[in-house]
Amino acid sequence: MERRCDCARNGLFLGRKMIRKLAIRGYRGFQHLEMAGLEQVNLLVGMNNSGKTAFLEAVELVAGGGSRFEQLWKTLARRGEWFPDEHDKPARAAELDVSQLFFGRSISTGSSFAIEANDEEGKKRVLARIEAAESSREQLLYEEEIRGLPLEMVIESADLGERVAIPLTSRGGLRKRTVLGSDQRIMMNEEEPSVTFMTTDSLTAATAAEYWKAIVLTDEEQLVVDALRILDDRIMRLAFVGSSRYDRGSKGGLLVKYEGADRPIPIGSLGEGMWRLFSIAVALISARGGVLLVDEIDTG
Repeated sequence: MERRCDCARNGLFLGRKMIRKLAIRGYRGFQHLEMAGLEQVNLLVGMNNSGKTAFLEAVELVAGGGSRFEQLWKTLARRGEWFPDEHDKPARAAELDVSQLFFGRSISTGSSFAIEANDEEGKKRVLARIEAAESSREQLLYEEEIRGLPLEMVIESADLGERVAIPLTSRGGLRKRTVLGSDQRIMMNEEEPSVTFMTTDSLTAATAAEYWKAIVLTDEEQLVVDALRILDDRIMRLAFVGSSRYDRGSKGGLLVKYEGADRPIPIGSLGEGMWRLFSIAVALISARGGVLLVDEIDTG
């Protein structure tokens, strides 16, 4: 399946540089995708299972800071892509199915995907490839059939000139303890922007509270209130409370002060759309100078 699109309007920031074009090859459902004409704000529209989330993941991988393998771990875990018999195991021991990241959902030596972003100053490129583990390469010279030999996943970052390899399990799984135990990690430049990925479940209460702490008692606090007033102009103020009564659940702890009301109201009582809008507002402010990716922005 080959897809080409240059219909996006309004880039993605990469630090002070804006991504103008993104090319994806072999990642998830994309055999080949090129999207040009990206601006500061972009809206992707498509049917279910057309690759919108995969596109956002590709941006996250090429633009995000931190370890590439940790990013891939989070991507797989976010989708629940464990092996069928791994769901009940502790996260540290369970295996995530790496094949889900590759076009065709299968891997062997030579399987690869590449993500390339173009900005005003050049290109950023991430290449992931499946190779035979070091101990098996000599054996490969004498065998046509490589199935069953140990494999490793290699990630290269062309702009940083780095290469990291992490062994996979016998069935092509990635374990968290292997990722966290690796001393070699491809890291982004410290000057690169932060990347925030908001799923269809919006922010957790803990993440929302963290963002809010950086905003409260600043001029940006009113920006969040103004955003919520789009849905209900009776909203006057917002506050997170520390009582254990409120910090349970995905929306616990955030109270809304209504104009003329005697007591504050939990934001969860105002509907899913209100929490979604609050999450987007605080994440947008937190992501200033970086990249904010919102999956299904119209949810709620």
